[in-house]
Amino acid sequence: MLNPSHDSSIYSVRSRAISSASFVWVCESDEEESITTLRRYLEAIRQLDMAHELVIVNNGQGPRLNDCLQREVRDAGVKALIIDIGMANSESNSLSAAFKHVAGDVVVLLPKYVQVDPQDILRMLDAIRDGMDYVASWRTPRVDARREVLKSQMFNRVTAWLSGMRLHDINSSLRAMRRDVIEHLPLYGDLHIYLPILAARQGFRVGEVPVRHLEERPNRTGQGAGVYLRRGLDLLTLFFLLRFTHKPFRFFGGIGSLLLLAGGGINLVMALQRMIFEKPMADRPLLVFATLLMVLGIQSLSLGLIGELIIFVSSGGLGEYQIEEIYESQPGGDQDVP
Repeated sequence: MLNPSHDSSIYSVRSRAISSASFVWVCESDEEESITTLRRYLEAIRQLDMAHELVIVNNGQGPRLNDCLQREVRDAGVKALIIDIGMANSESNSLSAAFKHVAGDVVVLLPKYVQVDPQDILRMLDAIRDGMDYVASWRTPRVDARREVLKSQMFNRVTAWLSGMRLHDINSSLRAMRRDVIEHLPLYGDLHIYLPILAARQGFRVGEVPVRHLEERPNRTGQGAGVYLRRGLDLLTLFFLLRFTHKPFRFFGGIGSLLLLAGGGINLVMALQRMIFEKPMADRPLLVFATLLMVLGIQSLSLGLIGELIIFVSSGGLGEYQIEEIYESQPGGDQDVP
């Protein structure tokens, strides 16, 4: 919130300076692998010339792992917070639990295992300093199987086609963003994958940084056909949220109009056949089908209108933009105002 008594003539909601960073890591590996992964991340985090913290989510790996993680971060001299969920949960829920406790200007999401070179985190933070609000990572060159690369490329192309936002690697788990980004975006289901699209929708600056790909584990990251099917359904959900959140009548009204026209057209043809050719209508199943189409069309139109009413009543809480800067003039003074 801005302070009205501030002497500066320029108020910026998002300062480009970074004084602190929060790293979020969802831990889902056994003790040995978790410690190895943590050490790699701590090595990169200690190179930062700013205040930093590490928020670890123990996603159902048991209380014994907590002691090992605490010992590692204590020996490394890094401020850390370990959240033990107790039982395995979705990544979105794990991230939501972590986001409630982050305090840094920038939040960096770390992959579950060392998927990319941790040293590239510094380059992503530089992109934040240069003006980006959200920075995605682009794993290149890929080191996994050709089949997995093709599936990932196809998914990225479909995502770009539906969302209108072109990113080379939306699946990459290493991400950096300003804290106000996570404060404005919904996080449920598998929508954490589409955070850059949602961020761009809210008016945040979204960028991409190439990172060195070290390893890929399809079984660990869940890149099977079933996962891509679920992500496709989530993508359709995202498409609806992006295109019709504020205008639901355009979606439901369009479908309802087509159904109503189709049903009405069929009924009109049958009515003409009855009047001109004296063809009976009572024993024709097409009459029931056409009437059903008209009923469904009216219901869809009604649903769209109800949605419009809900949006109209609650529109005060919906945001489609982010204020970049507020300029204030100083009346009666000689100082220049930018």
